Amino acid sequence: MNHFKNILVHGGVGSIGSHTCVALLNEGYEVVVGDNLSNSKIDVLDKIKQITYKKVTFYKIDITDGSSLEKILFAHQIDNVVHLLA
Repeated sequence: MNHFKNILVHGGVGSIGSHTCVALLNEGYEVVVGDNLSNSKIDVLDKIKQITYKKVTFYKIDITDGSSLEKILFAHQIDNVVHLLA
């Protein structure tokens, strides 16, 4: 059983981030993605859904926006954060 159920993946729409999201979703985690889309494209979320048959919650956010980040952490009861920013 996973002790950390809700995970925020920063950079989750990028190449490594999207693969990480797929792996986490396939292991039963709830994934929330934060990305500013500077090096990625939003349509990657559709591909993640096609592969896993699961939807992820997405926020267009910059990691330096502390107040928005804090709201996401509390709104989704985030247990762990993975930073994959490039």
